[in-house]
Amino acid sequence: MILLLLLTVPTPSPPSSSRLLSGQEQEKKEVTVWVNTASGVYHCPGTRWYGKTKRGKYMGECEALKAGYRAAYGRRCGSVCKEAMPQGTLFTTEGNVVCGRKAPK
Repeated sequence: MILLLLLTVPTPSPPSSSRLLSGQEQEKKEVTVWVNTASGVYHCPGTRWYGKTKRGKYMGECEALKAGYRAAYGRRCGSVCKEAMPQGTLFTTEGNVVCGRKAPK
């Protein structure tokens, strides 16, 4: 009977991957993007123009946003940025930029 009780005791589960990220973990979650310096648009890894425009440079997505560059097609790459975005920038719940209009409800 005692052996049976020990086997039914629940064991603690590992920490959930959906927990809140600490400041250091948030900084590590920055995606490297390709900035087209001629157009002021940045491209995410795996997209058509990533690293392929004539003039450009690699940098972190948060750094690119802080420098005033915008995401290609209004789609961010998924970096977790602590810095404030340029004033007037609106985002949907999926993190996509909505330019020139109110974010959808």
